[in-house]
Amino acid sequence: MIGEIRLTYLPDGIHHVRPLAQYGGSDDAFWASRGHVLDDDGWLVMSIGSLLIQNGASNTLVDLGFGPHAVDITELTNGEHEGDLIGGQLIESLAAVGLTRDDIDAVL
Repeated sequence: MIGEIRLTYLPDGIHHVRPLAQYGGSDDAFWASRGHVLDDDGWLVMSIGSLLIQNGASNTLVDLGFGPHAVDITELTNGEHEGDLIGGQLIESLAAVGLTRDDIDAVL
């Protein structure tokens, strides 16, 4: 809450990348101290989603997430990066906070 405004993160999916390839200025020591963001196979795991802003009179979404798609990053980057983007959970995340798509007044 910020005053009368409620901010809620609504997950839509997940993004996996190889941390050293994605963040070239980093090294093994940097990622070793941040193991909580890596899965058991060493992938950097990031959430993708939307920010819900509620002010009592309206519900606004900032970003619509990734949608019901799954993409292989290797194909998109011609092999420069490994990973994936998997979306499609935004409607379920809205439902978890008691809303439907019809309750959204604006999208930014």
